[in-house]
Parts: sequence; structure tokens; C-alpha cells
Amino acid sequence: MAGESLTPLESLIDRYTQTTESFQKQIEALARQCRSNQQVALAQRLERFFPENRPASLFLYKPSTDYLKSPDTETEKAFRKLRRERGQLLMQIARDAAAAGHVGLAITLLYEALYCDGDLAEAREILGQKKISGRWVSAETAARLERGQKWSDQFGWLPEKYLERYQQGERFFRGRWISVQEDERRHQQMRNGWKIETDHYEITTNVSLVAGVELAQKLEAFYSVWSQLFAGYYLSEKSVEKQFSQANIHVTDNKKHKVHYFRSRVEYDHALARVQPGIAGKTLGVYLEKMKTAYFFAPTGDNQEEKDLSQITIWHEATHQLFAERIPTRKVSGLKNNFWIVEGIACFMETLHQEEQGWRLGGLMAGRLPAARIRLERDRFYIPFAEVVTYGASAMLSNPQYRTLYTQAAGQAAFLMTAQDGRFRPATIEYIGKIYRGRGKLDTLSLLIGKPLTALDQDYRHFLFRVPAE
Repeated sequence: MAGESLTPLESLIDRYTQTTESFQKQIEALARQCRSNQQVALAQRLERFFPENRPASLFLYKPSTDYLKSPDTETEKAFRKLRRERGQLLMQIARDAAAAGHVGLAITLLYEALYCDGDLAEAREILGQKKISGRWVSAETAARLERGQKWSDQFGWLPEKYLERYQQGERFFRGRWISVQEDERRHQQMRNGWKIETDHYEITTNVSLVAGVELAQKLEAFYSVWSQLFAGYYLSEKSVEKQFSQANIHVTDNKKHKVHYFRSRVEYDHALARVQPGIAGKTLGVYLEKMKTAYFFAPTGDNQEEKDLSQITIWHEATHQLFAERIPTRKVSGLKNNFWIVEGIACFMETLHQEEQGWRLGGLMAGRLPAARIRLERDRFYIPFAEVVTYGASAMLSNPQYRTLYTQAAGQAAFLMTAQDGRFRPATIEYIGKIYRGRGKLDTLSLLIGKPLTALDQDYRHFLFRVPAE
């Protein structure tokens, strides 16, 4: 394609593709050199640098922490140099994307730049991070560290001077030191539960302090993924352009998202019965708009299936919570149309899993997509987009086939987020924003995608069965 024929967005993507191909060749050449020099471990690292390209999925990079250690060999130095150069190139494209108003592209390129070079100060500062004792951390973490606190993966934030005694089995409670057993007794009831705070969450739990901290870390990781993927939902074009053009202008999420984590299903159901009658015994977790709180309970025993269901439920409800709370929204429980995407996108986020380089969502065999394929192919169940957008919350949830509707919504959301290399993703995120703001109409999806809904039906079928779209 001639350069003059490209749109601004196509030009950005073309630059990205060309630089990526060149970088891949350099990495491959360096890997071959390592093999010839018997540097097998480093060769394997180089060969795993890029995530696997899988159909019907998307990948989100996590910032590298390699900058915390110095390269040991000349080859590692060469690898580090290539990555730094790649990070600078990606940041230039990200800046241009921000200036052109392509919010999602700018943010995802920023994170990929940090995957290449975790010590890229410009990118870290755009995210509002500070460097403390050689490590990049959030502004809140920096403030806690400066106050003499220390994060423990077991106990959460503590005064650093307390950590050793906590490790030895003591707990500080109301001005005095007590035993672990006494601490557990005092926190048996949720009204007296442990409080765990992170940058973005406030968790109350009576499971255990360690279990609460474990959940907190999972939710913080999820928050990072959600924030990267849905930047176009909560960030405006002007704010992102400002972030990229000026240092330390990061838009922060000051509120703490509240989570209650119960030690048993019985306690969970009892608590829900008081605030949301009628749903006790029917859920594995839930986000309640009116309470601005997500509720979960700890799985019991060694049942792996139960643990897996518990995990995807956390991702699902955390999705609802962030969409509802990151921006001013209308209550989705009162939506008169387009409710399908509220549940569909939460079902899509259930597929989240961590890989070496970052996080992956979707995939041909991930989540509810195989079931959506079966429902369409075997059961001939399919409600066209033109009809499904008419469903409000009550219409969808009261439908006798609501479980099958959820499956289809999950498939349709996966299609809009991943099909054709993410072609529809920016429009889909804008669509979700309009729905949550109460501005959705029956033609909103079609107008944003730029296609009639009947054409989307056809594209969706091609997506499910991997037939190239005509």
C-alpha cells in the first residue's frame, strides 16, 4: 500500500508492524548466535520473548522488571540494548497515537514499551509512577514506603518494624501484640473482619489475613489488565494527549473499590439475603450496584473445579464493578436495551489468564466460546444482533433461556473484541461506554462499528467457525 493511501490509524499500525518485523528478525538472529555459543538458557529466553499468536484472542503486556538486575554477558547487554531501542520506538508511535486521539492504541503501545524496557522513565511517569530505591512504583506505594511501611505478600501493608514479629507469629491489635490464634478469634465475624487496602481496593474478610491479601493481589493485577484494555472507556482523548505531552499528569482512580470476602457460603448467602433478597444460594459471587460492593466467598476443600469457578466469578464481577465505578454511570439494572454487552463483556473477561509475558484473553477454546459454537451449530440457537440489542436487563434476566443467552452474549463479545485482529475493539469499547452512561440506542452498535447488524451476524458466524469473512 502506498503511504498516501493510508488513514492516520492505518499509518500508525503500519509503522508498528514494520518496526515489529525488524525487531523480531534482530531477536531471532541474536537467539541463533546464543545457540551457536552454547548459551541455551538465554537463547530460550529470546525465543520466548514474543507471546504466541493465537486466533480469537488478545494479549496484554506487563511491564518488565529486568531493569532491577544487570546483564551478565555481552549477549545479554546486546539483548538489553535492542529492547531499549524498541521501547523508544514504541513510545514514539504511542505519542503519535495519543496526539491523533487513538486512546486505546496509545496505552497498549505504552505497556508494550514497558515490557521491552521496564526502566523507561517517560512511560512510567505517564502512568503516574515514581522511582523509589531503584524500583518503579505507584504514587500511593511511594507514599507508603516514605512513611516507613512495607508490603508483604502474606500480610499486606505493615510498618516495616512490625514485619519480623508478624513472620514469627505475632499480630498487632489495638495497641498491643497478640497471638495468631487470638487475632483469628477477634476477626471471626465480618463486622470485625480484617481490612486489606491496596492502591485500588479495600477488602474486608473473615477468611484469614493471608487469604485476604492473596485476593487483593489478584484484584490489583486484574485492575491493571482492565485499565490497559479499556483505557478508551474511562480516559478522554484530551486527557491522554495531555498525559503524553506533559509529565506526571496521570489521571488517578482515587476511590477504593470495596470487596467483602466471606469464609463460607452460608455467611455469604446470609449477608446477601439482607441487602439483596432473592439471590441467596444462586450465585458464587456478585457485584451489587446499590451497595457499590463486590461479594465473594472462599472455596472449600481441594475441589479444583470449584476453585476455577470461583476465580472466573471474581473476574466476572470485578468487571462489573470497574465499569460501574470508574466513571459516572447509570444503573445498568435499569437498562431498557443493550444489556447483552454488560454481561457479554464480563463473560469475556472470565477467560483472563497469565502467561510469561503478560495476560491473555479469549481464544477459540476459551471460556464460553465453545458452548456458543455448539448452541449455534447443534441447537440452532441464535438471536440476531438486531433483536439482542433490544433486550434490557429485565428482559434478558427473566428470559427462560437466559443461560443460553449469556453464552451467546459471551460469544458475541469475544467476536467484537478479538475478530479480525481487533478491528471492532475500539468501537466496542466506545459502545460499552455509551451503554453504561445511559446513552445506548438500538442503532448505537451499528453506527459505531460502521456496519448493519445483519452483516455483523454473518461476520460472527464466520468467526465462530473460522471461515474467512467474505
